[in-house]
Amino acid sequence: MGDSTGDGRTADDASNGRTAENDNPSGRTADRQPPGPDAPDSEWKSWARHWEKVAKERGTALEDRDSRLKAIEDKDKSELQKAIERAESAERQAGESTARALRLEVAATKGLPAAIAGRLKGKNRAELEADADELLALVGRPPTDDGRQPDPDQGRGSGQSATTSTDDMNAWMRNATGRRSV
Repeated sequence: MGDSTGDGRTADDASNGRTAENDNPSGRTADRQPPGPDAPDSEWKSWARHWEKVAKERGTALEDRDSRLKAIEDKDKSELQKAIERAESAERQAGESTARALRLEVAATKGLPAAIAGRLKGKNRAELEADADELLALVGRPPTDDGRQPDPDQGRGSGQSATTSTDDMNAWMRNATGRRSV
């Protein structure tokens, strides 16, 4: 072994150009051993603080590397390329939002809870509705808030077809209010 150079390297290391960074290409600090089981809490806290600091430094270093890499990649792009990428990203987000809204709409129409809407599969309304029908066939209609199953006939009326004639509607209103026909 060579003589110490005063900076933690031996004379052989200094002559070969070896440094602590070269010996540890992963960027790890010298592994600091944890205190023994009988060590006071202050030593454990010091050890934990040391590794927290190391983790924060590494996180910051990674963020810096990511931003530098992005800057290098963007440097070679023209303004047009950057605008195209932004437009593609916006279109992708709009498509995802539209698909999510359609799933929620189909779920509401079929009486499924919103929490299940994300499980619906399909590329269009017809496929989503078919998937919702399959799901309902498997699990049944969800119970109402008070635990009762919904009445499938509710809201269908008396079975008579509704009239849309203006004359019939007017006659019904006059009859309901006690007024006579003119």
